[in-house]
Formats: sequence, structure tokens, C-alpha cells
Amino acid sequence: MQRLVVLGCGKMGEAICAGLAAAGASAPAEVVGVSTRRADRAITLQHKLGVLASTDNAAMAERGDV
Repeated sequence: MQRLVVLGCGKMGEAICAGLAAAGASAPAEVVGVSTRRADRAITLQHKLGVLASTDNAAMAERGDV
């Protein structure tokens, strides 16, 4: 399974991540991380989606395949 990282995770990115999580094993990719502009939003997404979150796009990009 491909490891997906969403850079610039806004409302649309959050919806994609939530959909992939809901699909479980049938999803084409596993979301492993997201990045966003604001630290408070990163913390919210980390708790809500259960993935790593950061404000550092480069650091998150290194974690994913896609």
C-alpha cells in the first residue's frame, strides 16, 4: 500500500484523508501525514485524523510515497 502525505491539508484534504480512513483496507493508499500552514490546525488534524501533522512540507514529503 502506498503511503500518502497531503501537503497543504485544508478542508478538501481533510475530507480526502477521512474518506481514505473510512475505506480502511480497501483504500488505495494509507494516509501517514499531513501538513498545514498553521500549527494549531496541524494539532487539530493530528488528533482528528490520527496521523502525523506538521507545518513543514519538506519533512512531511519525506514520509510518503505519494
